[in-house]
Amino acid sequence: MQPTSGPPRRDDETNAWLPFVIVAALIVLLFLALIIVFRRDDDVERAEGSLPESFDSLTTEPATTATTSTLPPTAPPTVVVPTTRGGSTRTDAPPVGETTQPAIGSPSEALAQTAQRLGATVTTDVVPIGSDLFAMIVVNGRGQLLRWTTQRTWEVADRIDPTGAIREIETVDVTGDGVPDFLISLGGLGQPAGVYSRATFEFGMLPFNTVDGKQDFVDGLVYRLGKLQSPFRDASGSRTLTWTWTGEMFETR
Repeated sequence: MQPTSGPPRRDDETNAWLPFVIVAALIVLLFLALIIVFRRDDDVERAEGSLPESFDSLTTEPATTATTSTLPPTAPPTVVVPTTRGGSTRTDAPPVGETTQPAIGSPSEALAQTAQRLGATVTTDVVPIGSDLFAMIVVNGRGQLLRWTTQRTWEVADRIDPTGAIREIETVDVTGDGVPDFLISLGGLGQPAGVYSRATFEFGMLPFNTVDGKQDFVDGLVYRLGKLQSPFRDASGSRTLTWTWTGEMFETR
């Protein structure tokens, strides 16, 4: 009697379970891969300072409480520099319209000090003539021409001693050379005036060609509207003479 042929029964059962085992292994591997991916995302978000998606988001409202001060605003204090001048005080900035004082050590300041020391009654402006500075003062009715030196002092360069006391001196260009001249007015009858200048390259009184000859002073001579004029009267009546410098003397026209 021959034995019956066929595969063993145990091997059939093993082959039947093999697909399930493979599927289960794939599921486990897939699950492990998902876990790894989620943990990596959580690590990245934690490094950036945010919470993982598995946590509820927390929102912090900014503080909006404002502090209100009850103290009144204070204005910056005004700085006042006291200056003692005859018992008065002033602010550091001079008021509008105050006369500007000459700079310390300037020719104008030195001239004012010189005039005060000598008791001058008339002091002219400082005028540039050539490369030097000049001015005139009147002391006891007589004129003094002052020149500014390199030692920064005023020295007497010339003296004017007219027939009458000097009442006024104007600095104005009456010779037409662009350089100021000194128009000297005297007191007394007729109010005569003359021109002291360096138009002839030396300081001196410039002559006027009058009907009585050359004169240093002319009655009523004034500088008006850019012209040197004086009144004149003769048999034909009264008129105004206009004087023009010719380079040698003043002539009328």
